[in-house]
Amino acid sequence: MGERVRIEDNRYPSVLSKVDAILSAFTPQRPTMSLSELSRRSGVPKGTAHRLTGQLVAMRLLEHSSDGGLCVGLRFFELGTLWHVAQSVRDASRAHAVHLRNNTRQTVHVGVLDGDQVLYIDKHIGVPLQARLPSKVGARIPAHATALGKALAAFREDWRPAAELPRLTSQTTVLHRQLERELDQIRATQISFDRQESSPGIVCVASPILDFGGAAVASISISGELGVMDPEAHAGAVLTAARAIGMRLQDGLKAS
Repeated sequence: MGERVRIEDNRYPSVLSKVDAILSAFTPQRPTMSLSELSRRSGVPKGTAHRLTGQLVAMRLLEHSSDGGLCVGLRFFELGTLWHVAQSVRDASRAHAVHLRNNTRQTVHVGVLDGDQVLYIDKHIGVPLQARLPSKVGARIPAHATALGKALAAFREDWRPAAELPRLTSQTTVLHRQLERELDQIRATQISFDRQESSPGIVCVASPILDFGGAAVASISISGELGVMDPEAHAGAVLTAARAIGMRLQDGLKAS
């Protein structure tokens, strides 16, 4: 990429546009810049650039380099890794998730862990349509309150629950000791349940999708309405699907 041409600040009327201009100023040829150079190359006034870069450093989207300049932060690597994992899992799981939905007639979700939250990366709506399920692809929800999240947390040594667990419903587990007992059970069975913990009237069963070392890279679940779906009855099917997806992911890694 060549030199970025300075564009006057009136081309960037919003804060997000200014942030985009700042981040876009970094190139392989200019991975590190002083604040003055960053202001010049982005077209964002120095005072505004100073304020915004301070906020971006706090969010780890930028960081200070060893020479005192600014460079792209670790958070971009983390987000890129998350995207790569999500894309690989979605590709590997699509056929199995559709098959699971068709066989159970319930809604199937696939999720990955992002901090202390689950990020939904795929959803296949049950038949007939289950309009009550509030989930959507791209949304996040606290991991401790979902079957997807607990299946992930049980098989991730780097997962740490928030100091204060938010309560989404009256059934949500908010005591750390109780949650740890549940995670121990999930480690033994590779099955987790959500009994109206994330949303009133909704139940769910999930299983982790494991890598070579036994760590969860994602999880898959079946969700339905209380009184309509029996989560225990679908535990075997979701576990079988999770293991098949894990094998497919591992085969893909071997091939690459």
